[in-house]
Amino acid sequence: GTGTDEKKIIHSGDEDTFLLFDNNKVNLVAGNKSAIKYDASDGKIRINNTNADVDFQVMDKSGNVMLHTDASNYSVGIGTNTPPISGSNGYMLAVEGDISASGTGSFGQGKFSDKVRISKDDYVPSRLLDLSGSQANGEMILVRGNKDAGGTIRYQRGTSYSWRAGVGGGSSTDSNI
Repeated sequence: GTGTDEKKIIHSGDEDTFLLFDNNKVNLVAGNKSAIKYDASDGKIRINNTNADVDFQVMDKSGNVMLHTDASNYSVGIGTNTPPISGSNGYMLAVEGDISASGTGSFGQGKFSDKVRISKDDYVPSRLLDLSGSQANGEMILVRGNKDAGGTIRYQRGTSYSWRAGVGGGSSTDSNI
């Protein structure tokens, strides 16, 4: 732009679009909404600093969406350009693709469409849910099977002890609990 003063570079003919400079601050504003603001005094870069209904996307080298934040639905999508609508299903995060995490954490509720492995070992489970590596006693697991096919729980400790319990159409013949 050609209109400048001590603090602003204004886009010519568009007074509400400008680059604002202040002490240790830079702010890119379009349509009078702060799109990107950097404040060196607190070491933060803020996206959507005016809290507008503006989504944020990070693209990969092929133009696919890697990260999408949806301001109006308060949700985040990774590997998808359609994050969940948190008000309708309760989820704030949707991930398309594999997830790897390590360390200690907490997980309240979730929905999985394929196998889940919780283990200290590096292997691919053949079961829907595989828990291993626990040294604690008294864990409780709730399994809800299909009403026609039933459900089965199997516990195995080494090669010397195992038990299996089943209910419904998928009952195990060696159920002993």
